[in-house]
Amino acid sequence: MKPFRLLKRSELERLERKSAQAGTEWSARWGLRDAFSWMAIAADLPPSMSSSDHRVVVEFADVVRGWLDMPAGMAGVLSSLVLGQGEQQSDHKVALQLAQSCMMDWLAALTSDSELRLQAVSPPLELESRGSGAARLDCRLGARTLFSATLPLPLLRRIGVVEAKPAAAPAAELTRRSAAVLPAAVRIDATLSDTALTIKDLREIAVGDVLVLNHSLDSPLSLRIGGGVAGRAYPGVSGGRLGVELSK
Repeated sequence: MKPFRLLKRSELERLERKSAQAGTEWSARWGLRDAFSWMAIAADLPPSMSSSDHRVVVEFADVVRGWLDMPAGMAGVLSSLVLGQGEQQSDHKVALQLAQSCMMDWLAALTSDSELRLQAVSPPLELESRGSGAARLDCRLGARTLFSATLPLPLLRRIGVVEAKPAAAPAAELTRRSAAVLPAAVRIDATLSDTALTIKDLREIAVGDVLVLNHSLDSPLSLRIGGGVAGRAYPGVSGGRLGVELSK
């Protein structure tokens, strides 16, 4: 199995900010006046079912799956916040249904996706693409976690938390580009050596003077393309013309 991609701290902080913004809208819609906090952590696998009283598998419009988990006892807490009742007054089944609606509404606000679909839970659950990574986001009320969301990397890219990978050019397009470049002329310079002269030397130089170069007779020349060294070659004669023989 490939290693999971670990999110950067900046990406997790971006997710927390987006969650807080969605949480403000969500709290106002449900009439929740308590202060909720949001904490994101990198997650290589979905949370264990053993710690979850209620799990919802969510399928997004582009068939990306995520998970919503509610720890044991938190459905009653959330329903009591919505209905203004005590935690023990709500029927457990009713509380779970209300909590599910509440969680789904928050997730829709976070992802700007109004086409969320629920799926039946069939453990064990795995990420849609193993090795792709995920983040777990906890909605907290004080020290207690009301519910958690496990969001896969494709969804984090879609909501702007993680930058999307640039799309690779199709193979046919790359072939067309290569064909267009191949006829282009490229200048190659065979450089013997460089030397430096003073202004006084330049003023006194005359025809017949010898310039001493820092280049031995058995050293290859430098082949340059666009100013950069592209290889080495030895000078020679071919067909009555000067040429170079590639050595490197």
